[in-house]
Amino acid sequence: MRLLLHAGTEKTGSSYLQTAFNDRSGDLATRGIHYPTGGFQQGDRTGGIKGEGAAIEVMLQFDDRRGLAERLACHRVAAEEAGCDTVLLSNSAIWRALLSSGEEALLGSADRAGFGGVEALVLLRDPIEHAVSHYRQVVKVGRAVGPFS
Repeated sequence: MRLLLHAGTEKTGSSYLQTAFNDRSGDLATRGIHYPTGGFQQGDRTGGIKGEGAAIEVMLQFDDRRGLAERLACHRVAAEEAGCDTVLLSNSAIWRALLSSGEEALLGSADRAGFGGVEALVLLRDPIEHAVSHYRQVVKVGRAVGPFS
């Protein structure tokens, strides 16, 4: 069983991908990819799509390895029951948790959950464009005022 992890980063089209994964979960399943749709919530004006990837990110932040292994095992079982050989999880902020010692927790938990490893996709963006886009987003949602300089 494979575990694919789309790990962001923010402002790289992650919300679009998560919505597409959710909307096309049936098509993904026919190709052997299980994308858990439970708990999916479309983002609001502040962004922030919620789904199973977000739950994984929180468990990594709090170093909840037991809970993480149990949750991943549930996804593995659901994938097997659906005839899939791959689980796909997505969260735009999970990369932060992976950088701050979450990589070891994820790999160990995935192993205990019966996955043969983890493959990650991390999308990056030109840092200047990323900074401008991020600034525009925080202004749009009212968390910043004033010029970008």
